[in-house]
Amino acid sequence: NTDNYRKADGTGWIPVNFTSLTTTPNPLTLLPVDPTNSTSTGLYYTYVNGSWELTALFETTNYQTKYGSTDNGASPSLFELGNHLKITPNAMSQRPYMSVYPPEQSDIYVKATSKFNTTYWPYFVTDPTKNLISTPVNNQWYSANAYTNQRFHIDLGSAKIIKRIYYENAHNSGASGMVYGVKNFTFWGSNNPAAFADLVYGNDAEWTQIPTAVTLFDIHVSANTPDPKYILVTNTTAYRYYAFKFANTYYNGDLMGIRRIELQTND
Repeated sequence: NTDNYRKADGTGWIPVNFTSLTTTPNPLTLLPVDPTNSTSTGLYYTYVNGSWELTALFETTNYQTKYGSTDNGASPSLFELGNHLKITPNAMSQRPYMSVYPPEQSDIYVKATSKFNTTYWPYFVTDPTKNLISTPVNNQWYSANAYTNQRFHIDLGSAKIIKRIYYENAHNSGASGMVYGVKNFTFWGSNNPAAFADLVYGNDAEWTQIPTAVTLFDIHVSANTPDPKYILVTNTTAYRYYAFKFANTYYNGDLMGIRRIELQTND
């Protein structure tokens, strides 16, 4: 119960009496818990007795890559520690993330506050057939002479619970210098078609902001190569319409852009 679950005397959530340790001082007088500690988000610690395993879900792809994929556990996204790393197959980790797309790649389903010209349509960003390397022409979105405050809207055709964002930031054959990739952002969901059609940056009526593990898109590497990045989303509501509000870019010039965005579920 809530009165005892952090006790280290064997009555807490780990049934081991840590108070009997002879180490001075005792390093574990209170059992740790995840700061969120919610099953709906997957952010909680688990313990299985007998053969034992401790698991925790990382909130950033950086730590997932650094630790989750190198601990010899069953899941590449979880931190797993113990003498048997196959006994807690977390339900979330067993469901792969799957990209979902608009019903068609067109300006009916993918919109932005502005576009540079017709060789930089917003819907190029959600089209998985577009090239991730080389020229940005006909392969990514650029805004029209604006490097701040751009909305980017995606209509999935039906309501879906998005749990992760896959993206590749803007680049021009990997060249360094004038890097127009988007930087700070917020993520939103709606089921209102009028909200989807409204591309004024400050208009958030009928939109709900959705928490994300980070609020910054990484700059693309200075190389003509794919540079996939992932952001976890804390969301339990199915929305048809999703929006990014891009506040700024890495280069204070006259453009803002993104190469690829795919919204992902793990239902």
